[in-house]
Amino acid sequence: MSNRFYAHLSRTLGLEARLKVHLQDCNGSSSVVSSERVLGGLFEAYVAGVYGEYGPACFAELYTWFSRLMRPYFVDISSQIAGIPLPPPPPSPPSTLLPWAGC
Repeated sequence: MSNRFYAHLSRTLGLEARLKVHLQDCNGSSSVVSSERVLGGLFEAYVAGVYGEYGPACFAELYTWFSRLMRPYFVDISSQIAGIPLPPPPPSPPSTLLPWAGC
């Protein structure tokens, strides 16, 4: 996966709205908040931070959350390649890790 895709996921989850940047540290540029490199790193840091905070005990729930987040992209790719969409996912309980992200 690329920074561009991770930046897209950051925007999808609204992480950029939670990013606090001291613009004086960035030569007064607000473009740092919209940088794909920064937003891609933000997504990676977010996932790593959740894992770091909750530890290995949360891996199954984090994996489930990530799978649900990625599913629309996998469905799109699989239908483009094979012309056959994936079956619907089984229902899962709402995540307790990321309630503000709608998971």
